[in-house]
Amino acid sequence: MKETIIDSALRLFSNEGYTSTSMQSIAEACGISKASLYKHFESKEDLLIQVFEHSLQRMFQRAQEIAVDETISPKERFTQKIILELEVNQEQRAFVNLIIRAMPIHQNPKVRELMKRTKAALMNWHKICLLEAYGELIRPYIWDIVVVFQGTLREYIVLMMDDYKLMDKSKVAALLVSHLDAIVESTDKPAAILTPSLMNDYERFDLFDKKMSEEEIFNDILTQLVYKKDQSPQNKQNELREAIERLETCFYQGGDQQVFIEALCLYIDARIPIKEEIQRIQHLLKNRKCKEGISK
Repeated sequence: MKETIIDSALRLFSNEGYTSTSMQSIAEACGISKASLYKHFESKEDLLIQVFEHSLQRMFQRAQEIAVDETISPKERFTQKIILELEVNQEQRAFVNLIIRAMPIHQNPKVRELMKRTKAALMNWHKICLLEAYGELIRPYIWDIVVVFQGTLREYIVLMMDDYKLMDKSKVAALLVSHLDAIVESTDKPAAILTPSLMNDYERFDLFDKKMSEEEIFNDILTQLVYKKDQSPQNKQNELREAIERLETCFYQGGDQQVFIEALCLYIDARIPIKEEIQRIQHLLKNRKCKEGISK
């Protein structure tokens, strides 16, 4: 239920604005009472903050699915993660701006703390991504590379999202990786400025409590499918429910079910938009096939 509330709040905040969206309208969208809503979230401000954190965590979860894709090289996985971050920023830019307008950072200590945690989370995620792509060779000056990478990426995001400059995200990612290659391969490297001791507060930041299992990832996907089904017209819901149930059965049935799973995904997508969920399922199937090939 909490995830349903968060998804409904994200949609209403983005479409109606923070001020115009009441807790009552969020409760009605979820089919629960206002009192039940307050059992999960103490205030509208608390809900807004948790919606933002949930969106960020979902990006990290999607990135972890890319990270375990052994069918592509570490450098290609890194490129895919950059594209993912650009896509998520495009999807969430209006929502982030909404938070800043609704609760200005300098006026709200909760938002200041949220932005501080977000900065630490992103820096550590980028650190992990860079080490996975380039290996231990870059560890002595990893934080400097993180800052150079983030600064460049941020400027592209601002130009693309705020200034509406049309760019191919895959080309942006490829260019960033090419520049990083040049930095890493350079033989004339000065001493690191951002040493581990200087970045001690970031070094101690724990980004992931645990890695999600295949079952946890798929259950998260099913939650999203059911939520989208519930938002669809009433006359479509029965057939969608049956298709989602068959999809779940095929996924856990074992054997070569890929053709049936892909067909069910296309069937569902023709009735409700599930492009993101299809990509996540495809990653799971690729990883499963890769693991089966290794075990043989």
